[in-house]
Amino acid sequence: MHISNDDGRTWTPRIEAHRGGAVPASRSLLGDVLRATDRVSRRYPGAYFELCRRNDHAVTSFGHKVFVRLDSRVFGRFPFTDRTPFDAYVAEQMHDGDVRWHSFEARLSIAREVLREQYAFNVRRHPEWAAKDALHQDVVAALKADFPTWPGRSARYPRYGLTSWPGGPRSVRPDWDRDDVVRIVTRRAGWPLATRIELVLAKRGAPMYPAAVSAILQDADVAASDSSLDPDALGASREADALEGTLTVRRLVAERWATLSDDEQQLLSLLAAGRPYREVVETVPSFRDPSAVTRALARICDRFVSDLVAALSPDGAGAEPLKPKQQAELLFGVLAELPDVRAQMEAAG
Repeated sequence: MHISNDDGRTWTPRIEAHRGGAVPASRSLLGDVLRATDRVSRRYPGAYFELCRRNDHAVTSFGHKVFVRLDSRVFGRFPFTDRTPFDAYVAEQMHDGDVRWHSFEARLSIAREVLREQYAFNVRRHPEWAAKDALHQDVVAALKADFPTWPGRSARYPRYGLTSWPGGPRSVRPDWDRDDVVRIVTRRAGWPLATRIELVLAKRGAPMYPAAVSAILQDADVAASDSSLDPDALGASREADALEGTLTVRRLVAERWATLSDDEQQLLSLLAAGRPYREVVETVPSFRDPSAVTRALARICDRFVSDLVAALSPDGAGAEPLKPKQQAELLFGVLAELPDVRAQMEAAG
């Protein structure tokens, strides 16, 4: 376990307040998570984000996923031991450094787990990413096996060069042109991998990090598949609107939740908690019988769904009609991803 040198505890009090239903604390906690996920994701390429692009929308969505996982998913592994991460942090009264370590910084942190899952999804959906990843692993293995190292940003991350080079600093060749090297390597696709790596290093004239060598070989060797996303056409494609649509749904659901009456909010909270209609009637007297609960749920879902259809289908094409229970299940899934709403639902339920 990571041992923190930080004696402060600012995360656990905010988590406790959030668990107690304090909406400002929930909002503050979400802001902390979004800032932390933004920092941890800066060194990751677009392949680790929705739609294979790292932009503001993708990073925000990534932060929301991490928050929901910290707040609601139970993990069996240490140090969570069948608790949600937030509950484990409070129960163990962890220092801020340990909370950040297990949430964002460690290789097995919650944030990096989300990134890896998104990357795995992208690779399955876009085969060229799988080919690029396999080539990158081969390049790293070849560099470690056959090429000498030069000092890098740290002892863990050296650069690599040619055996024929004398030791000491080296400057990049004045005629270095990355695009030209990509074209040259493309024409030599049949050469052994180690030979193509030597060609790249010789053209560069200076040590390179594995990722830089790999990126050139990927551009030269891996053609984009028909399923890949064309960045130039992304704005015009329906698939490109998926992420923006996700954030639109969350915003509209949060706004519509705020317009519900106290009884309606309590109704949804109880149903989301799995309470039977009989208990709903006993808890909220304004709903006199299970039939009244069913009618109220249908009205509420229709209001949510009509707003969403209007926002996401400007041409007026609606979705296939769903039964109230089906609508509610979809609605509960979105509500659970909104920290402010989730806090109110937990307090009411």
